[in-house]
Amino acid sequence: MKSDQTHSTRDCSRARGGLPGRLGLLFLALVLASTLAACQDPAPPGTPLPSDPTPMDSSPTPEITAIEATNTPLPSSTPQPTATFDISTVEDWGVGRLIFDLEEHSFGEKISLGIYALDLADETLTEIIPGAQLLDISPDRQRILAAAEEELRVMDLVSGSYQVLAENYYALSPSGAKWDPAENRVYYLTEGDSGVTLHWVQPDSGEGEQLASDSPIAVLEADQGVIVLGKGSCNPFGECTYSGQEWISKAGEKIAIYDHGETIMMPCQKPDQYVYAEKDQDGYLTLHIKPHGQDQETVFWATKPEYSDCDWAPDGSRLAVTLVDRFWYSGSIQDYYFQILVPNTNEVIDRSYLKAPLDHVVWSPDGRYVVFTGTGIYEDIYQVEINLMELNSLSVRRYNHLNQLRSGSYLTIPSLFWAP
Repeated sequence: MKSDQTHSTRDCSRARGGLPGRLGLLFLALVLASTLAACQDPAPPGTPLPSDPTPMDSSPTPEITAIEATNTPLPSSTPQPTATFDISTVEDWGVGRLIFDLEEHSFGEKISLGIYALDLADETLTEIIPGAQLLDISPDRQRILAAAEEELRVMDLVSGSYQVLAENYYALSPSGAKWDPAENRVYYLTEGDSGVTLHWVQPDSGEGEQLASDSPIAVLEADQGVIVLGKGSCNPFGECTYSGQEWISKAGEKIAIYDHGETIMMPCQKPDQYVYAEKDQDGYLTLHIKPHGQDQETVFWATKPEYSDCDWAPDGSRLAVTLVDRFWYSGSIQDYYFQILVPNTNEVIDRSYLKAPLDHVVWSPDGRYVVFTGTGIYEDIYQVEINLMELNSLSVRRYNHLNQLRSGSYLTIPSLFWAP
C-alpha cells in the first residue's frame, strides 16, 4: 500500500491570567495568540519543500467545475452489454486525463475531499464526486469505482450517471474494492453483523455473491481472477496496520498466504508473485520478487534506505520504484529517487535526475509515460505536485501550482488512474 504520514497533535488549553488594567488585557491577548498558534497541525517530518515554490506565469490557475451525477440502480435483470471503449485507439495518453482523489490529514484524522479529473492538455481541473474516495477504474477507463462513506458506486465519466453496488461498504478500509480488468468483476468488502466480508459483483449484469474469507481489511489487487487481500486491523480513525497478505481465487480458494514479520509491505503485487522488501542487520535494503510455491526469487539491492512506492508497467516486464533518502538526525526527507527494475535481466535503470516529491508513481496504459505525485511545503502551505515524465525523451511536464491542490493542512493523492 501506499506509504502514509501521520501527524502529531498538541494539547491546547485556554490561557488564564489576570493583570489589572489595559496591560493585563494586552498580556492576555498575547498569550491567547501564542496558544492558538501552538494548536496548528505541525508539518509531517518527511515533507520536503516544493520543487519550485515560485508560481509559473505559464500555468494559470485552472477553473474548477463539477459534474452533476444521476443515480442508476443496480440492474435486477441482465441488460444489454455495456459498450466498451478500445483504449488501444488512444494515440497519446500524455494529452488525456488523470483521475485522482484528494485526502486531507488534520489532527490525526483523514478526510476525503473528493475525486477530481485533471486535463493534461489544458490543465483544467474538474471535481467529479465531492467527499468521495477513488478505488479503481474500469478496464475501458470510462467508469470509476468510488466510495462515498458506506456507499460503493460505479460512475460513468462521460455521462456522470452512477449505480450503487453496495450500501454497507467497509469504509474504514484504505482499499476496500478493486476492479478485475480480466474478469470485469468488482471485488469489495462490506461490514455487517457478521463482521467484514468479501463479495464480488459484475457491474453490467448485477450478478454476484459472497466469497469465503478470513476478515480481510483491504482488497489490494484483483487481476486474472486472483484477489490479493490485506490482513490486519483498523481503528475507528481509519489507521490500518497490516500483518500479512493472502491470495485467493475467484472461487474463494486459497492460493498463497504470507505473514509480514520483519518484511516491508509493497503496494505492487501480481497474481502469481509476492513482492516485498526487507532490511538486513546492517540496514541494507533489498526488494524481492517471489513466485508462489517457489524458493527461488529475484532480488534487487536498493541504493537508498527506503521505498516510497512501486508500480508495474502494463505489460508486466518492468517495475517502477521510487525511493527516499532521509536526514539521519531528523528523519525528514532529503531527496527522492526514481528507478526502473527489469526482473528478466536484473537490470536497474536509474532516472533520478527529477527533483520533485515522488511519493507515488503510476504508469500510463501504453507504458510511454509515468506520472509522479507528491506533497511539498512552502511557508506553512502544503502543495500537491504532479509531474509527468515521457520515458523515451525523458522530458517532464510539471503541474505544481494548482491552487485547488494546496492547503494549510497536509494533503495527499492516495489513488490515481489514467483516462482518455
